[in-house]
Amino acid sequence: MNEGQRVLHDIETMFRKYTIQRGDDEYTALALYAAFTHGSKFLEFAPRLSLTSPTKQCGKTRTLEVLAALSYNPLMTSNISGPALYRSIPADGDTKTIFIDEADTLFKLGPQSKQAEALRGVLNTGFRRGQSATRCEGPLLTPTEYSTFSPVVLAAIHGIPSTVADRAVNIRLHRRAANEVVSDYRVRRDEPALHELRDRIASWVTSNEDSIIAAQPQGIPLRDREADTWEPLIVISDLAGGRWPQASRQAAERLTAAYKTQDARTPEMELLDDIRTALKGWGSDQIPSTVLIDELEGLEESRWAEYGMTPRRLANALGEFDISPRHLKDGKRRGYDARELTKAIERYLPAPPGEQGDEPSVKMREWKPNQSS
Repeated sequence: MNEGQRVLHDIETMFRKYTIQRGDDEYTALALYAAFTHGSKFLEFAPRLSLTSPTKQCGKTRTLEVLAALSYNPLMTSNISGPALYRSIPADGDTKTIFIDEADTLFKLGPQSKQAEALRGVLNTGFRRGQSATRCEGPLLTPTEYSTFSPVVLAAIHGIPSTVADRAVNIRLHRRAANEVVSDYRVRRDEPALHELRDRIASWVTSNEDSIIAAQPQGIPLRDREADTWEPLIVISDLAGGRWPQASRQAAERLTAAYKTQDARTPEMELLDDIRTALKGWGSDQIPSTVLIDELEGLEESRWAEYGMTPRRLANALGEFDISPRHLKDGKRRGYDARELTKAIERYLPAPPGEQGDEPSVKMREWKPNQSS
């Protein structure tokens, strides 16, 4: 076992000692992310790490504490604005590792929504090296560029904005069961050992600066931005060798798939998913708005009856996908082209497990222009 493998093994051991994660993939991602922060200034992308849970007391803060003790140049905060964030990042090409606890409170709509949008903009631009925030400063309003490139770790209940999560390694936490035991963590007693490990991480990573800069990892099981997000962690895994290259790629594929499944539960994605169910077996290329609403409200465990879905609300929701209602063939009703709906479903939703190529199993009544429904 070489030094890189020993370092990553020891990081993972610390996370297993003090936290309960859902599985091996989460521990792998956390170990690689801690090491990545020490090499971020050598890399092109700075993925965010998103730690979310359905409720409080799921171990987010403890995971943050352990990760911060192991990470490069950490800055802990639970309330930070966009301008404060980019002013905290070194201007000389160095980085900090920004930790934002209770991030969900920063992104809530309301009087602070402009501040939330500013913060989200900084988080998004800081994903890739070379991006910056430009502000007019001083009495002469001189345009001044601020670097936004740095690793960022966010902890939140429920979730964070999708534009940020799309640039993040997403880890979902859950509450520790009664039979799951972790070691108590006390800063004064336990942090020195984590700092010793942090110094070993830094030594190993910085001694391999040239290899990290030159790395072009192959076989990443993702594409586009998802591949960009995981590439820095995979670079670290390939540098260590041993079991880590395979473990990193498995974690990338599985955690990304899990995030997509979770993302599909947002109201917009849920609406598309329910429309997919409603259209199964539909025998016409047109469907009236009122008929589609009836089908949506009739689905088992549907939220749409309680939501009070109306043709206007449906049009507003589908407008986010550039789908608009139109006059149908009879010239009286308004509704949707079922083919447009299907294209949006195929574009935005993954195929249901086991249904690729399957014929629809649910038959609905066919609507025709002369129907009274």
